[in-house]
Amino acid sequence: MTKETLQRIHELREDKRNLPVALHVGSTVGILALALVAMKLWPLWPVWLAAFVVIGFMQYRLVMAIHEATHKNLFFPVAVNEAMGKGLSGLLGMNFLLYRKSHLQHHKSPQKIGEDVDAPLYSPPLRVKPGWPRAWVLLTGVVVSLVRKVIRKFTTRAQFGSKTIETERDWLQLALILAGQAALFALFATQFHWWAYFTHWLAPLVLIAQLLDEVRIFVEHGYWFLHTTDPAPLDDLEQATVDIEATFLEAYLIAPFGFDTHLAHHTQFGVPFYNLRKLSRVLQENEPGYLQPIRRSYLSVLWEMINAEPKVAHGQATGG
Repeated sequence: MTKETLQRIHELREDKRNLPVALHVGSTVGILALALVAMKLWPLWPVWLAAFVVIGFMQYRLVMAIHEATHKNLFFPVAVNEAMGKGLSGLLGMNFLLYRKSHLQHHKSPQKIGEDVDAPLYSPPLRVKPGWPRAWVLLTGVVVSLVRKVIRKFTTRAQFGSKTIETERDWLQLALILAGQAALFALFATQFHWWAYFTHWLAPLVLIAQLLDEVRIFVEHGYWFLHTTDPAPLDDLEQATVDIEATFLEAYLIAPFGFDTHLAHHTQFGVPFYNLRKLSRVLQENEPGYLQPIRRSYLSVLWEMINAEPKVAHGQATGG
C-alpha cells in the first residue's frame, strides 16, 4: 500500500464515534420493545407471529453488535465497550470472552478454510450437491451449531472443528447470563405467560437470529469457493470473503453493523463499522488486487449459491 492509502486507513480507524453506534443499538432495542408492546396491546396470533419474526431479527442485530464489541469498536472508551459486550452477551446467552478469542482466530490471515474456526458453519453446505440438498444442510446446520454452542458454555476447552480454544472460567459472564435470562423470564411471565419466554425469546434466538447469522456467513465466506478456478480441495483453499452492495433494508436486517463490507472488515478489522464502506472504496480505488463488490442483493446471491455448481471440480482432501 502507498503511504497515502495507509494514512487514509489510519484516519478511518481512528475516527471513533459513539453516535452512530447509539443510533444502531438504540433503534434495535426500540424496535424490540415495540414488538413486546404490540404483543401486550393486541394479544392476537397474527400480532404474536409478526412479533416473533421482529424479535428474531432484532436479536440477530444484537449478536452483530456484540461482534463489533469483540473488536473493541462498539462503544468508546474501551471500558464502556466491554461492559456493553458482556451485558448484551448475558441477554443472548453468549460467552463474550470465548467469542472474542474464537473470532480473532477466524481473522487470522492467511489461513486455509480447513483451519478456519468458522468453517464448520459455512463449509458443510458447500460439500453437498446444489439445490435442495444444499439448502437442507444450510437450514438444519443451525441444530448442529446449537448443540456445539451449548456444550461450549460448560467447558474451558471449547472445540471449534479440529481446534481447541482454551479460556478461563468467566464467572461474571455466567452470572450475567443467569441474571439476564431470569430477568427476561420474569418479564415474559408477568406481562404475558411463562411459556412466552420460550416461544418469543429462546425460539426466535435459535430459529431466526442464529439461522440468519449462519446464512450470512455462508454467503460471505462460501461465495469465493463457488467462483474460484483453483481446483484444490475445499479445506486447502485460502479463506476468502467478499463485499456486497446491500440496500439499506438488507444492510439493516441481513448484514448490519457493516457486514455487507465484509472483505473490507477482514482487510482492516480495526476500522469501526460505520467507516467500512469508505474503507471499501479506498481499497477498490488504490489496491489493484482488491476484489470488486458484488452488485446484487444478498437474496439473489444466496439463491445463486444454493443452486450453483463450483466453476471447477475440486479434488478430495488427502488427510494426514
